[in-house]
Amino acid sequence: MTPERPTFHESWHRVAALRPRLRPSVRTIRQVFRGRVWHIAEDPTGARYTRLSESAYRFVALLDGRRSVADAWAIVTTQLGDDAPTQGEALQILAQLSSANLIASSDPGDAAAFLQRRRRRIALEARSTLMNALFARIPLWDPDAFLARWAPLVGLAFTRAGFIAWLALLAAGLYHLAGREQSLALEARSAIDSAHPAYLFAVFIALKLFHELGHGFACKCLGRREGGEAGAVHSIGLMLLVLVPAPYVDATSSWGLRRTRDRVIVGAAGMMVELACAAIAAVVWARTPQGTLLHDTAFHVMLIAGVSTVIFNINPLMRLDGYAILCDLLGTPNLASRSRDAVHSFIKRRIWHVRVPPPELSPFERFFFPLYWSAALAYRAVLCVGIALLIAQRQWILGVALIALLAALWLALPAATFFRYLFTSPELTRVRPRALISSALALTVAAFALAVIPAPQHVRLAGTVEPARYDRVFARAEGWIDRAAPAASFVDDILLEASNPDLEARRRVLAAERDAVLTARRVALAADPAEAQRLAGALAALQDQLDLAEESLANLTVRAPFPGTWLVRDEAIAKGAYLNRGSPLGIVADLSHLAVRASAGQETAARLIDAAARRARVAAPRAPSAAATLESITPAGGDPASRLTIISAWTAAHADPEPQAAPAAQAFDVRLLLDPGAPFAPGQSVIVRMALPDRPIGLQALDALRRAFQERFRL
Repeated sequence: MTPERPTFHESWHRVAALRPRLRPSVRTIRQVFRGRVWHIAEDPTGARYTRLSESAYRFVALLDGRRSVADAWAIVTTQLGDDAPTQGEALQILAQLSSANLIASSDPGDAAAFLQRRRRRIALEARSTLMNALFARIPLWDPDAFLARWAPLVGLAFTRAGFIAWLALLAAGLYHLAGREQSLALEARSAIDSAHPAYLFAVFIALKLFHELGHGFACKCLGRREGGEAGAVHSIGLMLLVLVPAPYVDATSSWGLRRTRDRVIVGAAGMMVELACAAIAAVVWARTPQGTLLHDTAFHVMLIAGVSTVIFNINPLMRLDGYAILCDLLGTPNLASRSRDAVHSFIKRRIWHVRVPPPELSPFERFFFPLYWSAALAYRAVLCVGIALLIAQRQWILGVALIALLAALWLALPAATFFRYLFTSPELTRVRPRALISSALALTVAAFALAVIPAPQHVRLAGTVEPARYDRVFARAEGWIDRAAPAASFVDDILLEASNPDLEARRRVLAAERDAVLTARRVALAADPAEAQRLAGALAALQDQLDLAEESLANLTVRAPFPGTWLVRDEAIAKGAYLNRGSPLGIVADLSHLAVRASAGQETAARLIDAAARRARVAAPRAPSAAATLESITPAGGDPASRLTIISAWTAAHADPEPQAAPAAQAFDVRLLLDPGAPFAPGQSVIVRMALPDRPIGLQALDALRRAFQERFRL
């Protein structure tokens, strides 16, 4: 043995004389994970499983109720030498089997020990349920007989021919979606908002039921091919997935399947069923008229099954289908718990110098387990806190209760458990000062990093590209267009010319009347001064009307306010069209210089003003980013997107289908000037990223949490 695997253990005398044995209901299944032989000890009556290595299984196999633990260990040590379990590892094996209630002893105190283990297991399960309060399971029905009745028929889907048919179905769905990307994008924007929540929930529940039945049938069909209890499915019910009820099926008996491929199929069966439903829905959606119930239902099935559910289920950081598949592909059952135990073991052995046997890990597992444990912990925390804030936005009391529960379960309880272990655990008796000092040092370093070390920070704003200089053009007189400059052309003088025969005739009439009055006034000046004075007043009134008519005629020629690109509002600005006075005609814009107008709330605007941030990066899909300079931050005078209706219509090929509008709560316009050569078009939606002065991560997090509470709860 090596120093890391000491042969003897100080507590060996406690179990050396016991004569345990596996319970009669326990069966073992031989499996191969990543080239190594393992044995799964299974108790079908309690759905308890334990994985044993080859050497551990050789030791357990010698325990027949007549041979003592010491005798069995001596025999296996003689047979395997250094490959045999040490006394400490043998103790861990016995504790593992005992906690799973897979082992019995002839000792008279075994009944009391069994009751004690049962109470401990119930307490652990209750604690696990509490820790996973947002993912609780409620069993409702034993579907084993139902699955067995239909397994011969459904089992055809889990053959090579069934897999080929499934691929053909997916190909048919993709074929019907090809070339309809724009219709999908436009319909997706209003699909969720326009649908009734109860209707969407019914579609979701139906899909999840098919999903879970896919797991159940796969487990039953593949288990029947091997025989035994490998395919038993004895529980179906509701799982509160973050307080949202959804069906679930207990397919843990798939552990008993010998081939990795079969276990992967069971894990992926639910997603395969949902993808099949999405493919069928795609065909129906493409072949039904828009606006019908069947068309809308098919789209929602396609959206939920083909996107949302698959993305969540395939994520290995959540203990759903993707997690089970990853465990089977890596040959690493209980990936989450083994990753946690590997991190804890590393801390104990390498930092605290506790004399505990190292876990049996391959070089890949030593590298992968800490990464997986850290990523899963961070993802789970972010997910649950985000969901709690979302719920709190709508239900204040429920949201605050969830936040308090999460804080108690994931902060207070783990901290209390850690400190109790640190100060009272017998395992740390020899190295407790080192454990206390290293733990205090680690907490100090973490607090220093969070509260003192500066880190980059920035704000993101949704904005819309617009010309740096543009003027709206309106019709200032009524008439028919005779000539108009082409749309999207450069103009420096006349935009359009119009005529109005009625207005021209009125100008001629007014001119004739003015001339007649002028002649009469000249005659009256010599004969009747009083009449001449009256005619002078009439002449002035006629001259005013004539000037107004001539001004209106002059306004029929629309000129550009400055040289620029002429962007028309619609196709009605053409020869022969009639102009109404005051109607918008288009925009003259200087497209050689572009700007971005973004919307910001009071908090964000104050941060930008206080930080005196001047430079920013602007990015958009399918385009490289560009630099910009902050020009102004002013109170919003309206919706920025509404000012760009004409520009957006002209640049429809470049702009997003619907430019982003500013939320009602945002109250400031942030205007930035893009550097020359920016690869954007007017009307295009962009994201503005503005850097702020560096600040410690902890202070940034506190500010973000404060702002989130203020925005969501209006505190």
